[in-house]
Amino acid sequence: MQRLWRRIQMHLILQKIWKLHSTKMGIFSYILCLILGINSIFGFEPYEFKANRFTKPPVIDGYLNDPCWEQATRIDKDFRIYQNFDDPEWGKIAPIKTIIFVGYDDKNLYLGFICEEPHMEELRANAKRHGLSEEMLEDDRVEILINPSKDKNNIYCFWVNPKGIHNMPLFSNYIAPGLCSEYELVDIIWYSDGKILDTCWTVEVQIPFQSLKIHSNYIDYWRIDFGRVKAKDFFSFIIYPQGCAIN
Repeated sequence: MQRLWRRIQMHLILQKIWKLHSTKMGIFSYILCLILGINSIFGFEPYEFKANRFTKPPVIDGYLNDPCWEQATRIDKDFRIYQNFDDPEWGKIAPIKTIIFVGYDDKNLYLGFICEEPHMEELRANAKRHGLSEEMLEDDRVEILINPSKDKNNIYCFWVNPKGIHNMPLFSNYIAPGLCSEYELVDIIWYSDGKILDTCWTVEVQIPFQSLKIHSNYIDYWRIDFGRVKAKDFFSFIIYPQGCAIN
């Protein structure tokens, strides 16, 4: 009965989203809302972690071989499958591993991803330029959702594909689990690179605090979510940290 109710919740959310957004841009809103609402649907508890300060920043080349990544906070929790809610795999632990590294310095937030992929022939990375691209919707990718202030509901959404190509970020007002409004594309400065290796693909991301219109001296607690999309199987995976302490 509980599983059925969660499916009904998701169905109502999707109906509302598709009714409001019938254009291709509605797909962006659908994905964003789905990620933000996933905690209440799955019923698993969020958690908190503390990001570590880097003494020397990484070179953003996609390799994660700089010494600073050894200082980073490592997030090695299980992702959950959250797309195709009629599928029996819904809510189960993702079959492939994703490891995240988080660090920062006075000017930037740094994120690293190691994405296990046992079937590299299935990998999709067709987007070739940064910015707004329909191809990105059909690519494998990692997703980062950031609310840089616990007192506001402003959410930034960043996507990066296996080659390090990134989207033009989305900026949205988070209302409640599963519901966002007033989303828009924002042209801000940030950096990414990625590398496709033998059994995994890796991504490095640098997001200047200035691009998020905040100063590092005023950062103490963020909400940040992470997702990963496997395009071939139309699967999306999510983990849900409620808070990230940066101080």
